[in-house]
Amino acid sequence: MSEYMIYPYPKLIVPRPGMLSIKNGSTVAVDAINGVATDELKATAQAFCALAHEALGFRGEVKTRAEKDSDPIRLSIDGMMKAEAYRLDIDDRVTIIGGSRSGLWFALVSFLQLMQSTPRHERPAVAGEPRAFLVPKMNVIDEPRYKWRGSMLDCSRHFFPVAVIKRYLDLMAYHKLNVFHWHLVDDQGWRLEIPNYPKLTEIGAWRLGDSLNGRPYGGFYTAADVGDIVAYAACRGITVVPEIEMPGHSAAALAAYPEFGVAGVEHSVPTTWGIHDKVLAVYKSETEQFIKDVLTEVFRLFPGKYIHLGGDECPREPWQSDPACARFMAENDIPDLKTLHGRFMTRMSQFVVDAGKVPIGWDEVCDAPIPTETWVAAWRRPEFGVAAAKAGHSVVMCPSRVGCYYDYKNLDDPSEPGNLGVCTVDDVGLFDPTDGVPSEFHDRIVGSQGNIWTERIEFGRHLEYMAFPRLSVLADTLWANRHDWNGVGQTRLTGHLAKLADLTVRYYPGPWERHADNG
Repeated sequence: MSEYMIYPYPKLIVPRPGMLSIKNGSTVAVDAINGVATDELKATAQAFCALAHEALGFRGEVKTRAEKDSDPIRLSIDGMMKAEAYRLDIDDRVTIIGGSRSGLWFALVSFLQLMQSTPRHERPAVAGEPRAFLVPKMNVIDEPRYKWRGSMLDCSRHFFPVAVIKRYLDLMAYHKLNVFHWHLVDDQGWRLEIPNYPKLTEIGAWRLGDSLNGRPYGGFYTAADVGDIVAYAACRGITVVPEIEMPGHSAAALAAYPEFGVAGVEHSVPTTWGIHDKVLAVYKSETEQFIKDVLTEVFRLFPGKYIHLGGDECPREPWQSDPACARFMAENDIPDLKTLHGRFMTRMSQFVVDAGKVPIGWDEVCDAPIPTETWVAAWRRPEFGVAAAKAGHSVVMCPSRVGCYYDYKNLDDPSEPGNLGVCTVDDVGLFDPTDGVPSEFHDRIVGSQGNIWTERIEFGRHLEYMAFPRLSVLADTLWANRHDWNGVGQTRLTGHLAKLADLTVRYYPGPWERHADNG
């Protein structure tokens, strides 16, 4: 049953007889090979030690390995392996080899979970360390099923401090998730500092009528905050994907710069939820330049290859009231507002492509032809993802009603917190990204993500309750090369909850039954 100790489910475990004793204060020694900087690998090792200390009180000493040292825990990189693959060999010592820094982190998480199998009463005390951690000897060979294993967090509706973001990244990384989709912009708040457009955060980041302790509600992330979070995520195998919503969900931006919206419309940052009809005037050249300026700063701040452009739930009717829109459409032979919307998203997607990045949009971006380099996040229903895959797009399957929206209630019960719907743990366990996708298009399904909108989620502990263990189950589906929720999946999750308790995660405890209305 040793494979049950590692979550998500590993590809291959070969057990060995016996146990290895890991003393508190053991050395974690890092090789520097194949072009990976020693400092980067040491930072990842230190991130492991920090998480292990939080979970178990383990204190590891990170060092650069010398040729003849007999360190109990050794880390190295093998550039011939796949980037996220790893090998974990536990015999007379622990030898960990990753295909990259990310692969190394995933191996360390598996090792930490094996350390957590030491019964609580046998773990080292906080002072004195009379006992050691005992881990079963084994060889693990592992790699993920999908390349995109993520979670989206909405920081517009409610703003979360950097410390909360880091805690969430820790819990994502503990489940070998590798994409943090950061929803930074929406009607109710602009959360990213853009130096050339200071009013975006001076005005757009604050809801004046939405008070918390008698003060305006809001906040934003500086360039320093972003750099801190991006580096923190990278240590833990996570890429940060920023989302800049357009052309809808733009009320906060237009409260700061109304000239980029429909003429004659008054703007303010909304203090109510829902979809607002304050949209960017996509037919104005100055609006397009504003978005390009914002994206140029986003490119500078976020080194990852993916940029999310939103594109969803855009009311097009307000454009009809502006004579400038009618003139633009006539001059450019644009037959209808749907085509106008599509033209704008195509131009912004191409701008991202020309910058050497990969654009992503919610599935509405496929309402009009868009460059096939654009990835599509299918949030409405799986069939929209299927259509996008057939059109040549890479697809992140994250349908709202089929296991991927974690702001929904955990259970159909009036006492449970949640918004708009129900998504049980069982619903997540029975979801698979390729459900309903013809086999010839399976290779275009790059993975999935758990989406958390925060209209009704204000604090970090509440966020954890809504995310886990649903996000745990999704992580298992996306990593493991077998998907068996009704078999051993539920049993394995039960054991995993004890490990979440080590990290003081305030998870939803159950029941987990399927919600009948989800079909």
